Amino acid sequence: MKEQMMTLKTMSLAVVMAVFGAISTAEAHHSAAYIADFTKPIQVKGVLTTVKFINPHCEFRVDSKGADGKTVAWSFEGPPPVFFRQAGLKKDDFAKHIGEDVTVTTFANKMNAPTGFFKKIVYKDGKSFEMDFTPDR
Repeated sequence: MKEQMMTLKTMSLAVVMAVFGAISTAEAHHSAAYIADFTKPIQVKGVLTTVKFINPHCEFRVDSKGADGKTVAWSFEGPPPVFFRQAGLKKDDFAKHIGEDVTVTTFANKMNAPTGFFKKIVYKDGKSFEMDFTPDR
């Protein structure tokens, strides 16, 4: 009887955790159209500081100077690593440019936050990589 109660409690806890995990995952995964205005492309110039090839989205960070001269840390979300691998690119293809000046094309954030979806990056040597995809709108 005592074992059955422990099993029941353990199973109940597992169910509750699974439900909360599913809810938080659904909340966390967002629609691109909710965040970005795809009618307003913008360019951000600055220094590439971070490249993360992680699921569910790659992330690129750029330190840019704001209008007031202060550094603004921008974060750009990209597709999952498999997208880049299918295009023949590896993390090192981006990471070797950390510390260099870059220009990133993204779309204006509807909440005016320094975040966006990765569309194109141009390196100081003129080489670039542009994404050819249509986000969910």
